[in-house]
Amino acid sequence: MAIEENGVGQVRAFLDRFKKEQKKLPHSLDSPTRFTIATGVLAAGIFDDHILPRLNSIRNLTVTLEVVHNTLFGAPVTVAGLLPGKAFVEQLSGKELGSAVWTTRRILNDSGELTLDDMTPVQIGEQLGVSFHVADDSMLDLVQGGLHG
Repeated sequence: MAIEENGVGQVRAFLDRFKKEQKKLPHSLDSPTRFTIATGVLAAGIFDDHILPRLNSIRNLTVTLEVVHNTLFGAPVTVAGLLPGKAFVEQLSGKELGSAVWTTRRILNDSGELTLDDMTPVQIGEQLGVSFHVADDSMLDLVQGGLHG
């Protein structure tokens, strides 16, 4: 098993990539942009401590974090990769999410099409009333994508 296949390796690789990419993040956006990052319980602290402070230092950008709890396997399962689409819909509905919600591509199957409960990102977005996107581990790509909702 490669080190990145387990949670510890994924987090280290994610933070290392963010450290390199943050130098390329813009200092300012041309117009106010707001979007939400949704993740599981396990990664929430990483986003709160390392990612959101830097993203929210970009003028005209507001990124909020929503922690999604696993309703399919229960509270002991805290990784984002095992979150069902229904959990996003149930827990994010009615919240101020901005122009889009972004989450990890790990919520999707190997073909990148369906969540564990057979929902597509488009279906989740339709139920939330906002664009719902999955991203690789690049915060630079996420910020650039967030500009386009």
